[in-house]
Amino acid sequence: MANDQRALFGRFAQNKKISLETPEGRALLEEILLTLAPVNEYSTGNMLAVFGNLDRMKKEHRAPLIEILLHLLDATDPQQTPSVYNTARRIVAASPAATVAWERETGKQIPKKYT
Repeated sequence: MANDQRALFGRFAQNKKISLETPEGRALLEEILLTLAPVNEYSTGNMLAVFGNLDRMKKEHRAPLIEILLHLLDATDPQQTPSVYNTARRIVAASPAATVAWERETGKQIPKKYT
């Protein structure tokens, strides 16, 4: 089934106009990541690549995308899914403009363990 996961979910994630730039797409992408992370780290890690340049995205998309990564970090165990956890953490740490946008929008600070 891994091939099916990569074909279906991976293709969806790569279509950034839908998966990252629409509220519905972000909701589905988050659901897929949260469901797939404990089952298939490899496919999940490949899907996380779409978050690679958050600071270059339009400003209105940055905070919601950081929110997805924070939910993923909260939901994953670094011992059980280390590659997913560490990749999401690296993306958050490497996206200072997006994290500032999230902090401004929510009034919270990114937990230190994620930066």
